[in-house]
Amino acid sequence: MTRRSRHPHLGRHYRQQGFTLVEIMVAVAISLFLLAGILQVMSSNKQTSNYQEAIARIQENARFALMFLGRDFRQAGFMGCAGNAFTNQLNLDTTDKDNFYNLQNSVAGWEASTTSNNSNSTSPGDSFDTTNNTGSSSDWSDHVNPTGQPLAPVSLAARAIEGTDVVIVKYAQELPGAAIADGSTLPTVADINVTGTSGVPIDTIVLVTDCINADLFRNANDETMTALSRNPITSQDPDNLSIGTIDWSHKYTGSMKTFQLISNVYFIAQGAYGGPSLWQADFNTGPINNEKELVEGIEN
Repeated sequence: MTRRSRHPHLGRHYRQQGFTLVEIMVAVAISLFLLAGILQVMSSNKQTSNYQEAIARIQENARFALMFLGRDFRQAGFMGCAGNAFTNQLNLDTTDKDNFYNLQNSVAGWEASTTSNNSNSTSPGDSFDTTNNTGSSSDWSDHVNPTGQPLAPVSLAARAIEGTDVVIVKYAQELPGAAIADGSTLPTVADINVTGTSGVPIDTIVLVTDCINADLFRNANDETMTALSRNPITSQDPDNLSIGTIDWSHKYTGSMKTFQLISNVYFIAQGAYGGPSLWQADFNTGPINNEKELVEGIEN
């Protein structure tokens, strides 16, 4: 009698199951191909992200630049209620002062002319040396008022990058709390008497107006005095005209308002990070003052 084994597979020989070398190589090749695709997608996404970030940075810088410029340009030429009826008591006798202190020429500037960097270096796509800040006045010309001031001032030429343009904006800004005229001043004298202390610091370039006329001058008295004065100050530039050269436009009364001349200049100079930046300075009291970097990455 023959008895069947409970484990019929025992004693039998089976071939080992698995992947062949060719199958493994094909799988590895497919894996490498998929991995390369994933890496390519990741790299492309990173490049897209960097590009979008760079575009956003450019747009942000442009918005800031336009914000700073727009704030001044919206006020350009403002002279209170006097309009263009004003008398300039400043001694504007040199080539560039009119650009800084004449409110009737409220927006002016200098176009870069032939320079050592490029004969037409303000055209789009042209290059210039961001470290070359040693230009001369003859590297810029005034095309806004070609019959007036042809050269940029030395103080600006020493700061602005050659081949870039310069623009200046002027307007009157009211001085809050400034005293009003007491009505006793004659047009031929040096001072405008006010009620109480004037509150206007010495050397401030002042515009006074009462909607009939206006006068622009440099205040020769300090803020504790009871009068605004147009006496010449020989140490300042520009100075007031000599008394007797020109009179006050008329007699001021209690309706007089006092403004400060704001004369802001915008130019391109090397920034803290080494590249070109938009800078602002002012000529509110004389030679270039209060230089500050506004926005980096602005070329012209």
